[in-house]
Amino acid sequence: MSQGYVVLFGMVDKKRSNIYWIKVSAISSVVAVIMVIIVAVVRFWGPLGLIPIINPSTDPSVLTAKIKSFPYRHAETDTLVRREEWREKWLQPLEYELKKRDIAPEVHETVVAVMEDILKEQINRDLIIEQYSISQSINWYSVTIRNDGDVPLKGVFLKFPLADFWIDESGRLTSVPRRIEIGDMDQKSEKRFTFWGDHFGSISEDKKGVLGHSNGIGTMDFD
Repeated sequence: MSQGYVVLFGMVDKKRSNIYWIKVSAISSVVAVIMVIIVAVVRFWGPLGLIPIINPSTDPSVLTAKIKSFPYRHAETDTLVRREEWREKWLQPLEYELKKRDIAPEVHETVVAVMEDILKEQINRDLIIEQYSISQSINWYSVTIRNDGDVPLKGVFLKFPLADFWIDESGRLTSVPRRIEIGDMDQKSEKRFTFWGDHFGSISEDKKGVLGHSNGIGTMDFD
């Protein structure tokens, strides 16, 4: 009796297995037919532009900076030259007046020494100021930043350690920050800036700076 049950259950299990494979085969056939239809539709309608084709390319934006440098000489008179001008304007007339009035030699020497100290202090102040002045710049730089891509760029920035001064976007002459926040740039747009710096000779890689945006890094071309 138990053997009969075993045979019966074996037949049932075999039928169930056959039914399962029939179902899997039917599903696979349906999926295959659907895939054939999708491929055919894409091939036919895709070229007509009715179905969007996924573009595998990455961000098409191209952010570039073209940098031209020119020798720069500030129009302001050099401090050491001004020192001689001041001596001629203030010290020499003072000495002439002292001699003319027959001032005692010891008084004469004291007054001249005081005037020399005043001129020296002024010269020293000017020299300190000039160390942080555009008048000490050797080059000026014309920088053109362009978004040559087909999409807008967010958070464009520039690091330009060669420069000490620049004209910012509000039109002011000011010191160059470590990182210049340029902001957003539309596709096919450009921005121009002017910088001043004191760099001699060839430019090392770490001095060239960085151009970038929120999603990547641009290229800098020195002319």
